Amino acid sequence: MNKRTIAILSPGDMGHRIGQALGEHGHDLITCLAGRSERTRGLAKKGGFDDVKDLETVTRRADLILSIIPPSDGPAMAETVAAAMERSGHRPPYADCNALAPATARRIAGIIEAAGAPFIDASICSIAPSPGDLPRIYASGTDTSPLEALDGQGIAVKPLGSEVGRAAGIKMCYGGLTKGIATLHTAVLLAA
Repeated sequence: MNKRTIAILSPGDMGHRIGQALGEHGHDLITCLAGRSERTRGLAKKGGFDDVKDLETVTRRADLILSIIPPSDGPAMAETVAAAMERSGHRPPYADCNALAPATARRIAGIIEAAGAPFIDASICSIAPSPGDLPRIYASGTDTSPLEALDGQGIAVKPLGSEVGRAAGIKMCYGGLTKGIATLHTAVLLAA
């Protein structure tokens, strides 16, 4: 295994657990907690993250950036990170791991690729992992190898081909299935 520096933006419920799993396999974890809540700071500490001062430092130090944030914040985060890449001159691969529509994943790919960085469309099809669980991350894009290199190191990575939007589409189907079943169960229980 090659030890890598993985940046996770942001180490919330899912992000800190994914980071923790990667950290247990010897990878260094970084994030930027500027403007983040005390709760997120506590989760980052629990996950073993090094808090760096700004996103320029994140882009300089990271071998791979994973965006694990509320989906509605995905495009804005991509623009902010792309600007940080421009300022720092470093362009590590950027994997958007949020529940996005395929069209939104393609939009974010355009932002990141315009900054000169490789983009990976990724989706986490798993609940926040517990110790011993291996969350599944599906990946699509021109070069998913930076994410695939982490397969079996606290996460399971499943490549879906070179088309951006495939991983996002799988997440939409997974979310529709899990949320649809929960809604159906609720409706049946209410009817009973």
